[in-house]
Amino acid sequence: MIELIWLISAVFFGFAGFKIAEKKRRNPYAWGFFSAVFPPTILILLNQMTAAVSSKDFLNFDEKWSDLSRYDPDIKSAVEELAPFGKSAVEEFKLKYHKEANKASIPLIVSDIKGERTALKVAGAEEFESHKGTPIFKDVNGMFYVDGKQTVNLNTARTIAAGAARRR
Repeated sequence: MIELIWLISAVFFGFAGFKIAEKKRRNPYAWGFFSAVFPPTILILLNQMTAAVSSKDFLNFDEKWSDLSRYDPDIKSAVEELAPFGKSAVEEFKLKYHKEANKASIPLIVSDIKGERTALKVAGAEEFESHKGTPIFKDVNGMFYVDGKQTVNLNTARTIAAGAARRR
């Protein structure tokens, strides 16, 4: 069924691209081909469908999280171990654990988060703010650290944080 919808939309968008290119004195065959192969609405719809499924899945996990962090011994100890690093470290653990969903990976996730936070503390960086759930750190020289990258500009740091949040 999806193939039929894609075929019909490809023919429609290919024809529309062909006609628009003719009017603008561009190569109608190339524009028709690319409009048929890469119709923007199909890409947008597919993106929205996968985003809706993953956000619904995360909401279900988010509802279970308080019980997991209270009653599951492995997760409870991981949360307690990360608590001194702040709420954002626990939130980062929650997101990474949701993505992995493998209890064997808990020690690796915890050590990665602790290692990153410890390295930032040694460098003199403190958590400056959290943008869309991603922590932004700032050191004494005014450098911002986000998702393994560094920048001098706060707006750039927020853009990196927003991109990191979308990738989760």
